[in-house]
Amino acid sequence: LLGWSGFLKAKVRAKAAAWREAARLLGVGGDAVREAGLTTPRFVATIDGFSVTVAAAARRSGDVGERIEVDGLGRISNRVELRAEDLGTEAQKAFRGPDVETGDAEFDRSVLVWGHPVLLSALLDAETRRRVRWFVESGGRVRGGAIVRAVDREISDPDGLVELVRETLALAV
Repeated sequence: LLGWSGFLKAKVRAKAAAWREAARLLGVGGDAVREAGLTTPRFVATIDGFSVTVAAAARRSGDVGERIEVDGLGRISNRVELRAEDLGTEAQKAFRGPDVETGDAEFDRSVLVWGHPVLLSALLDAETRRRVRWFVESGGRVRGGAIVRAVDREISDPDGLVELVRETLALAV
């Protein structure tokens, strides 16, 4: 048991060191990474005016991945929701009403869009629709003023964390 505990501590320390390097690369400093015993580290920082948190997320399969949340700090409307269409969205539409249609059939089939129709129509130009579609298909959603993405792999290298943060922030700007 002690051997396993030592292995886990070493793994957490290595991951935390990689995440501190990612924090340095992102320009926020190593104090953005917090460790707590045998648990995986948490990354908490303000980047480009957005609050960014990355932490471990248990997957349904039992595997561990990562979850990133970018809080818009009031810059993203609480009334906007963007996420992948799935079996449950049809039932929700029956209760809430239809979602916003953009006129882009492929996007409208793939992405559930709720919010102010005029505002969203103006914001969701062709390039933004392409980025949003990729984002929701890769496990992301926008809801409650935050951008959230779950990835199905553990990120233990600086470049992987930097990429995850930058890809997610790109949707906010």
